[in-house]
Amino acid sequence: MNIQAVERMEGLIKEAREIVEKIEGLKEWVNNASNGSSTIEWDFEQLSNVYQAEVEAHMINAFIDVTKAEIKRLEKELAELWIWD
Repeated sequence: MNIQAVERMEGLIKEAREIVEKIEGLKEWVNNASNGSSTIEWDFEQLSNVYQAEVEAHMINAFIDVTKAEIKRLEKELAELWIWD
């Protein structure tokens, strides 16, 4: 192993750590949204409760779907880091 290989490994580890931190943060957001904790302040005070609940449910579900898709993309990117040339 030469210095270039070590430097490449260091770069991969740094990049992998950043991706893992992003994934962990996104998973926490999904967990909070799934358990009823608000990650975003929707502020629909002027709407009726039934309508408000339906709107918020659709927004939260869309948020969860998009966030899960981003997690999958990042996991794929992480896996591809370890494919050696």
